[in-house]
Amino acid sequence: MLVVAIDIGGTFTDLIGFDEAAGAFVQAGFADELLVYVAPVLLGPQARPLLQLPALAELAQVRRFTLIESQPVGADLRLRLRPA
Repeated sequence: MLVVAIDIGGTFTDLIGFDEAAGAFVQAGFADELLVYVAPVLLGPQARPLLQLPALAELAQVRRFTLIESQPVGADLRLRLRPA
């Protein structure tokens, strides 16, 4: 699950699990921080992507993030990331 908290005019908006909307905010540079929950499961080809982003023409176009915090949440892991 992805949580993108967006500060627009002093108001925080959470986009939870909306891969297209969250992808658009990340693509536009509006997301200062990502909270990503990782579960130790494999979902297969029917699973939805974390974010809908444009295809990469080359590996140099990847978006990099810095790990700020990682915290176990039950059997899952919460990652707090900021754009590098």
